[in-house]
Amino acid sequence: MVKSRAVSVFAVIALILSAALDSSAYPAIELKYDDGKPDDCYRYGLEWKRGAYAVEFTPPSLPWVLTAVRMYLRISVWRWYISLRIEIWDPNLRTYFAYNVSITSSPGSEDWFTVDIPDVVINFTPFYLVVLPIESPDSSLCADLDSPAGRSYLAGVVGGNILYEKLKCNLMIRAVGTSLDAYAGEPLTPVVLGNMREELSSVSTKVSSLERGLSNVTVRIDRLEKDLSSRVSNIERDVSALKSEFSSLISRMRLEYFPVALALLALLTLISLTVAVRASKRASRLEDQLRLLEERLRAAELASRRAEVQVGAGRSRVEVPRPGAELGVFGVSGWVIVIDGSNVAYAARDSSGRPRARNILLAINWAREKGYTPLVVVDASLKHHIDDPFTLDSLRARGVLYEAPARTSADAFIISIAEKQGALILSNDTFKEYLSEKPWIEKRRLAFMIVGDEIFVVPPSEREQKGGEEKR
Repeated sequence: MVKSRAVSVFAVIALILSAALDSSAYPAIELKYDDGKPDDCYRYGLEWKRGAYAVEFTPPSLPWVLTAVRMYLRISVWRWYISLRIEIWDPNLRTYFAYNVSITSSPGSEDWFTVDIPDVVINFTPFYLVVLPIESPDSSLCADLDSPAGRSYLAGVVGGNILYEKLKCNLMIRAVGTSLDAYAGEPLTPVVLGNMREELSSVSTKVSSLERGLSNVTVRIDRLEKDLSSRVSNIERDVSALKSEFSSLISRMRLEYFPVALALLALLTLISLTVAVRASKRASRLEDQLRLLEERLRAAELASRRAEVQVGAGRSRVEVPRPGAELGVFGVSGWVIVIDGSNVAYAARDSSGRPRARNILLAINWAREKGYTPLVVVDASLKHHIDDPFTLDSLRARGVLYEAPARTSADAFIISIAEKQGALILSNDTFKEYLSEKPWIEKRRLAFMIVGDEIFVVPPSEREQKGGEEKR
């Protein structure tokens, strides 16, 4: 079995090298809709947990062989690599091909990056190139704002593929390929694709085995922590009992026996010190064991991450270095701002009088542009009245929006979260019923106004200077 697996692996490598050598035998055509100059690299950043970016392409002829994808990216100053998933969707938004890749570069760099993919034959038009961030905090996909072609979208993959917003820009994603007549290599057929999926399933099984091992290590660490805590509690209880008995003995002794009592006190102190030293040594040994298990856990996690990278990058014709030491998942976080989602949605309604989900997106974008970390809280009834319930579901799935329990006002949760996090509040509600107990609300609340597709926010200092009474 090992020999057959080795032969299979070498066959795949030979196929990839053969395709790489033959790629110079046909003319490559680059499909693009941007002008090559990035105008915005932050508004469309790859920070959404379950969001995606899509560009619609129309090949010049059919069948068409897609060989590579080019993207203009800005790498985070905190990372030297990003992990992406590239998918091809057919006109019915069904996934036709998927490929994971890691891109390595210097932190803070900005440039075109070319990702060579296994050659794929496309027999339909149009097709969509979709980019999903797997692990890319603070990195950005850049966009061209001049003369939008109407082919760039925000896409979603929660509950099925969907294009839910057309962007007023040209996302800098390009498709490289050629017609099948001019192609000299062997394109990726459904049979080859099925074999790759089977090998991918095998690697996924190995990753699952590693995850089970990590789970067992975590259970052992929990047991050690409980055992250490139990032993320390027993020692403290024994010392407390000894002190109680000695105090009782002293209270019953007469004054003439004071020297004896003093000697007993010295003896008890010596015993307590001995017990404490032994307990400290035992605790130190347990801590060393716990530290060793934690190091093994980190090593196992690193092995799991490398296995995942191999799953995605194993088919690429360009060898990319594997990631090394990683920074925190969240990077440098800003001040939290709690957004009164229901109040913001009702601030400007659509032509039918319904609250707009677009208002909440404007508030979130404004908060991120100002360096805040947005957290949206809405009433449970909002989803029954808003013009676009899907946007609420998408924000909730990404952990940006939270819904108050049914038949419960969201105001109490907004104030409680802001007080707990030391956060600001974006709302036109003055929360008069809470001001007597929580006067800090007036100094942290930001008023706002929505005009068209823009939001204007007034800080508390400017409200106090103007002196006007606010309304909900």
